[in-house]
Amino acid sequence: GSEMCIRDRLNALEKLDEATAELRTFLSDPEISSYRVVLQPEKMVIREAERAISYLGLFNYPVDSVVVNRILPDAAGEGEFYRRRREIQAKYLQLIEDNFRPLPIWRAPYYAEEVVGFEALSRLAVDCFGNEDPGAIFYEGTLQEIIELEDGSLRLRIPIPFVTGSDVRLRKRGDEMFITIGNFKREMILPAVLAKRKAAGGTLQNGMLEINFKPLEKSSIETAADNERARS
Repeated sequence: GSEMCIRDRLNALEKLDEATAELRTFLSDPEISSYRVVLQPEKMVIREAERAISYLGLFNYPVDSVVVNRILPDAAGEGEFYRRRREIQAKYLQLIEDNFRPLPIWRAPYYAEEVVGFEALSRLAVDCFGNEDPGAIFYEGTLQEIIELEDGSLRLRIPIPFVTGSDVRLRKRGDEMFITIGNFKREMILPAVLAKRKAAGGTLQNGMLEINFKPLEKSSIETAADNERARS
């Protein structure tokens, strides 16, 4: 009885693995699937959206655009509070433009009433996508690629076709990378495989930014073990 139970569980796991692999094939096929990240112009929300796109790209899931929701509209006779909120949003909207290009960015306003029902949803669709077909694929291509080099270092490749310049400056803080190329600035969230490594410089050629990351440093325990093996 116990052997049959174990065998049934193993068969179930095997079927689940096969079904998951088939599902992943569909979800990662840009001819069938695409992903859109929806965010609000707020700092923490932007960071989480960057992290989501980073990991979607890491596993080859195709992202085709970004939707920015709840943008405050222009209003006559606005007070100081409203004016200040719009200034803050304007700053974050520019940050979104810099950090998520070359992805197309769609904008949806903040409505006074809830977006509930067919009429409200239709208005949202028109305000966001205009005359474009929301079912179309708006971007095709790799947003980031990680290549392993022979010496154990890793290379991150990011398309930035809209920036020119040769002086690439990098500043890394934890899993955050701050990139400056001339007047252009970009902030991004690094996947865990890169966050633990030190950046070794970057270059921009033909619209492709390449950043090298050094091999992981060995801990003192691993170094001591290697020395002990060498002596023996």
